[in-house]
Amino acid sequence: MRATLQTKELRDTIQKVHMIPKRNTLPVLKNTHASFTDGKAVFESTDLESTIRIEAQAKSDSPFDVLLPRYTLLHFLQGNEATTINLNKTMISVERAEGKVNLVPDKLSDFPPLPSIPKDNWHTLDAKWFCRMLGILLTACATEGTRPILTGICCENGAMASADGFRLVVVKNDKLTFGLSKQAIIHFPTALLAKRLFSKEDTVDVAFDDQRAYFKSGNVS
Repeated sequence: MRATLQTKELRDTIQKVHMIPKRNTLPVLKNTHASFTDGKAVFESTDLESTIRIEAQAKSDSPFDVLLPRYTLLHFLQGNEATTINLNKTMISVERAEGKVNLVPDKLSDFPPLPSIPKDNWHTLDAKWFCRMLGILLTACATEGTRPILTGICCENGAMASADGFRLVVVKNDKLTFGLSKQAIIHFPTALLAKRLFSKEDTVDVAFDDQRAYFKSGNVS
């Protein structure tokens, strides 16, 4: 099994999925799940609360999945030379013009299942405006967990609000009508992650289901 990616695209992708914080209690989550097929690669990182999914162009001689150690891999992705990743059952070989490094991957079976991206009910917003609103709302989220419901942003159709027991911030706008049947709370780290990922994009799509909030723009979700 063999895959080839442009170094810059792989580096940019790993840097974005690297925004997911590590959980020392589950070392396998220090990895990024990479799936190669049909001329593309899908990279996914999670901390079990938030997940980042990025699609990138890649060439592979056969479909395969592998866990990439994102913390380690970033050290070998400087410059713009092509990076070739060769894989077998026990080794990841990262080969570039100046040399080669071998990494032992963790077991795929140890990585948790990841949520699928919904196909319908997306709402498109101006990304810069939406991320600016998130930034305002995040200032009133509680930072300690004695009252978990206050450690996020409450969403209902046409409004979003945050409160920590001392401050209250409410944003009302028809743009925030997401077709919600009930209130939804976006956890603080997830809202902060969305702001970091999409604040420089032109548009961002937002969707909700009974358990999750979803954000996507371009090849990033």
